[in-house]
Amino acid sequence: MTEESTDDTEFAPEPDPRIEDLRRRLSEALLEVNHGEYFRSRIHGWVAYRDDVDVVLPVGIAGRLKSPFPFDRNPGDADEMATLDAFVIAYHAAESWYRLLFALFDGSRTTTASALIAMVEMKAGAAFNKRVEHWIGLPDESLTKMLDFLFLPEEVKDEWPDEGATIEEVQEYLRLWCRHLGHFLGEWRNAYNAAKHGLAVGARPTQFTFVPNEPPMSPVELGNGPMLRTVEHAFQKDDDDNDIKINGQKVLRWFWMYRSVDPDELIARAIVTADLLDWLRAIARSRHLKEVGIWVPIRAEPKPCDLQRPTSPMKSFEADLAAFPLSPEQASEVLARLGRTEVDEEAEEGSDR
Repeated sequence: MTEESTDDTEFAPEPDPRIEDLRRRLSEALLEVNHGEYFRSRIHGWVAYRDDVDVVLPVGIAGRLKSPFPFDRNPGDADEMATLDAFVIAYHAAESWYRLLFALFDGSRTTTASALIAMVEMKAGAAFNKRVEHWIGLPDESLTKMLDFLFLPEEVKDEWPDEGATIEEVQEYLRLWCRHLGHFLGEWRNAYNAAKHGLAVGARPTQFTFVPNEPPMSPVELGNGPMLRTVEHAFQKDDDDNDIKINGQKVLRWFWMYRSVDPDELIARAIVTADLLDWLRAIARSRHLKEVGIWVPIRAEPKPCDLQRPTSPMKSFEADLAAFPLSPEQASEVLARLGRTEVDEEAEEGSDR
């Protein structure tokens, strides 16, 4: 896939006033939605559901929310529901950012294109996924050119302040988040689809413990904490990585997929994504609606790595569909019979795999 030049308006004919008026009204319809504020409202609700005290966000991130909105909730469900919703919010925000980014990129490069029409025409599924993969795989120079067009047009660079972050630092920030959110969309797509279509995803804390038998050794903890659990499938492969077929049909392998998550980290990521949506919208309102005095929330931190916190060494784990987790009591009994140390009694689930 290739991308066209970011701007071909220089050689475009003078637009028909009627087309220009229609284009403006379409832009108003797209940009009247405050995308960043929508996700901040979702995050406010999430924080309130967690009752504030359980939330530990990185320094400087929590301050980007305006005020707390606490209310009572059932503490028995809080952890599981908050884990699932943190993931859904973060993924929805990342996908919305990319879709708005592509729509504005496609709808801003000629005097007759419309970002809203580009958004509506944007194909879902494989075409969108491949385009995300294309962008995150671009060399730094090419990706910077694309992102500059959307976030740092020349009029912004011309008024760059002498103090604070440099243009190069801001460009690096945009590249890092563009790639980070793109990888997140690709790697977690199955879990989001499971959540979106029927909430077919669990979010209970889970502990995975490996028990070596030859020679007998103490149990080794592979993972312990919030995890998303989904049922997924893949095509069976032979030793040459070819699809195995029976009677002309590809053979599917079904399995449980566990993915380790940090709810607070996901919410911090969603807050940064909301900022990026504000940024996109500010430049678009200036460009398409000719508004002046627009505040552009330019940032150079935090980088994605600044939000990552130490978690269990296991990021994801596949288990056979016939495998089932043990309760803490059952896991302790199994380990006791083997003469091993008991697993953490605080774990919500256990496994002797």
